Amino acid sequence: MPRVDFYILSEQGNRERFTCDIATKIRKQNLQLYIHASSREEAGLLDDLLWTHNEISFLPHSLIDADDADANTVTIGWEGMNSKSNEVLINLSTNIPDFAGNFDRIVEIVPANEPYRQQARERYKEYRQAGFELHNNDLRSANADV
Repeated sequence: MPRVDFYILSEQGNRERFTCDIATKIRKQNLQLYIHASSREEAGLLDDLLWTHNEISFLPHSLIDADDADANTVTIGWEGMNSKSNEVLINLSTNIPDFAGNFDRIVEIVPANEPYRQQARERYKEYRQAGFELHNNDLRSANADV
């Protein structure tokens, strides 16, 4: 069964920036990564941010519908799209994608906003009922790290 890591952000935590930070860390481990956004618009915003989030480097990637998507180890998709990757999934959608069970590891990022937290609680229950290995990473403490 896949491992699911829930990262609970502090009030100051920025979901998009954290996504870029953890995506960079995952890529440094030479793992294939699929980021699943809620919409094409959200995917486009994340696409832009991955090129600019760090002043001295960027994370090579592509949108799933790009011609070079198969050549990149980081791909961004959205609802209705299906990943060909199977190592790490960052799920930014409010739902668990049907293909989530095909991944070795799933990352769920939980912002401080209460509606996001409630949606994450529901996904947590679904993962638990499906038998996934669940882990919580509470980043609200002062010395928390990705």
